[in-house]
Amino acid sequence: MYVAAQMLGGILGAAALFAIASGKAGFSMTDGFGANGYAAHSPGGHSLMSCLMGEILLSFLFVFVFAGATAPSPTPPAAIAGGDSGGLPRGSPGAANDFSGP
Repeated sequence: MYVAAQMLGGILGAAALFAIASGKAGFSMTDGFGANGYAAHSPGGHSLMSCLMGEILLSFLFVFVFAGATAPSPTPPAAIAGGDSGGLPRGSPGAANDFSGP
């Protein structure tokens, strides 16, 4: 059941992404749809060093906030992340990492 749910979720997510992206004039599946990369393979033409620095900094932010938000006692990172306030402080860095990657 778990595998089927994961596969269904992946298919529905891909269909939603396709529906959103195909709304742009001139959309083509052969232009690197949903691809990551650097230099010529990056939508913004970012260099390898730029991509590496972005990945390192955003991953640090993700781990820092997640570790602080799940700490058993209110340590300084947990206070920054909101302590036991719920999923928003835990999910926001992950979303930032996904949406702002070069």
